[in-house]
This record gives sequence, C-alpha cells and structure tokens, in this order.
Amino acid sequence: MRPPQDKQDQHAGAAPPSVDAPQHAGGGPAPSDAEQLASLRKENEQLKQAIDSRPRIDMARGILIAQLGCSAEQSWEILVEVSQHSNTRMRVLAEQMMAAVSGKEPFPDSLRDHLVAAIARRSVPEHEPGLSG
Repeated sequence: MRPPQDKQDQHAGAAPPSVDAPQHAGGGPAPSDAEQLASLRKENEQLKQAIDSRPRIDMARGILIAQLGCSAEQSWEILVEVSQHSNTRMRVLAEQMMAAVSGKEPFPDSLRDHLVAAIARRSVPEHEPGLSG
C-alpha cells in the first residue's frame, strides 16, 4: 500500500470528523456551558467551605501542639489520620476537639481511640498540659 499523497488521500476511507460534538483537551465531548457553570459553582462552594474550616483546623492543630509538644507537621499528620480512619471530616473533628477542650462537649470515645492510636504511631513525646518542655 502506498503512503497518502495529498489531504484528499489522507481522509479516504476514514470517517469524517464530527461537527456535532466539540472536543476538549481531555478527549470526548466538551462540557456544555451549563455543566461548566454547575462545576464551577460546586468548586466555589467547596473552596468557601475550606476557607471557613481552616481556622478551626488550625486551632485543633494548636491544641495538639500545646497538649503533646508535637511539631506542626506532626499535628497535621495526626489530624489527617484520625479523620481518615474514623471517616470524619477534618472540620468536624476539629470542631469536636475544640468543644471538648472548652468543656462544651465530651470528646467522642471512637475519635479518642483513633487519636490515641495516631499519636502512638508517631512517637510523640507526651507531657503534662501546662508544663514547659
């Protein structure tokens, strides 16, 4: 078989390109304007929630740092592990920690078990609250 000689030969036997379904970088049909708008709205809402949650999560990290004498990185790793292993959103975990520390609510036993296990896995040096060290 000979190589194609011109553009007409290149397209011979091939299906014509579809003009009905525009393509996008990921392949397949491009999302409609309505789908793109819905996706952007969802992403915007998720970003707003993340911004609103961040101070509470940082407070929970501070609680761990103050109570355990761990590093900022260790506090983050502990919260991530507890969140994942308990199937609890990080924001909810942080809120429950803050409520427990302030005396508003007891810390749930199931989360306490995950927290103790996460701390133990990181060999965080434990010390009495309020003592420097």
